[in-house]
Amino acid sequence: DPSISPYFSSDVTGLPPCLIQVGGAECLLSDAIEMHKKLIVSRVKSTLQIYDHQQHIFQLYYDWIPEASAAISAGCKWISQFDV
Repeated sequence: DPSISPYFSSDVTGLPPCLIQVGGAECLLSDAIEMHKKLIVSRVKSTLQIYDHQQHIFQLYYDWIPEASAAISAGCKWISQFDV
């Protein structure tokens, strides 16, 4: 339903810049890649970061998994580019 998720919308123009972080072993990896492509085609600034061998919500384990810690740091760096 497009009113629930922009992934199902035919028009994503006007969305704010997006950061998409996904694990390379994630069941939704192809969805993340397709969403990134849809955003780019619609001229929405999109950054896609794929973390090899990681599963869904791997960032929760930032204390134990080096890639999770790196993803959190990358997200913080991405957010810091905006003057809010």
